[in-house]
Amino acid sequence: MVLNAPIPLDINNLPDDLLRDSGARDGSALPANGTIRKQSDSIEDALKLALQNDESSVGLAQAIRPPKRPSNLAPIGSARAAQVASVRDLSPSDILAGSALVQLGAFDSEAVAKAEWLRLDKTFSSFMRGRDRLIVKATSGGRDFYRLRAVGFADIDDAKRFCATMVAGDVDCIPILAR
Repeated sequence: MVLNAPIPLDINNLPDDLLRDSGARDGSALPANGTIRKQSDSIEDALKLALQNDESSVGLAQAIRPPKRPSNLAPIGSARAAQVASVRDLSPSDILAGSALVQLGAFDSEAVAKAEWLRLDKTFSSFMRGRDRLIVKATSGGRDFYRLRAVGFADIDDAKRFCATMVAGDVDCIPILAR
């Protein structure tokens, strides 16, 4: 495709309704200057201007590129990896009796419980910040399951406010006191 080649336009081959709708308000078939300008003409003009190689303008071959990322900054995406790595897992022995907790669900495996924590952390990052993860293995009816709990509440009222936010976001959440 040649960019500088003019697009041939034979006004005699245009349909009558296109000539009537060409923008002339006085009912004439053509605008006052006698030419019809197509949108592709302005695109072609812009391309010609962009491809000029004089010193006063930067052509496509000399396009300005953003500077390289400084080497002293962490790689992109590592902030999220650091956040995931900062999840602190607690064991039931780390929890004092009477501590406020919330239970976020019961799952078939520890891996599923951990994946749910990461999903919640992504969705509710500002509410999950500063919370520690507690996964407690339990058995009922001969079947093992894993309770996912969050730790790090000032009191039971703080845990209730947290759960109110989670429930509003369609997440199961039960405030509890550790035994």
